[in-house]
Amino acid sequence: MGVGGGIILVPIFVKWLGFPAKIATSTVLFAVIFMTLASTATHVVQGDFSLEEWRLVLAIGIGIVIGAQIGARISQNLRNQRILHLLSLALMVGGIRLIFQGTGVWV
Repeated sequence: MGVGGGIILVPIFVKWLGFPAKIATSTVLFAVIFMTLASTATHVVQGDFSLEEWRLVLAIGIGIVIGAQIGARISQNLRNQRILHLLSLALMVGGIRLIFQGTGVWV
């Protein structure tokens, strides 16, 4: 579900606070940067990372930076409603995946 609660915050920003989808996603992602840094620092201080886990953290970090750039470019050409539709679709797919994982049908 993520460390920042974006799946909850983005809809709140859009529906309750009236933010455009592009601004809501950008704002939430900016906040997530600091939450991720804090949680990662906590794990580092506690010694929770092995060398293999550091490789995974680095790979995920590189993927996030690249994906963020691609997502920002794509979102410039999309209307707010389309972004919300894509977010809804992603949440539905994620929910279905969690249901299958919970029932043991899909690992």
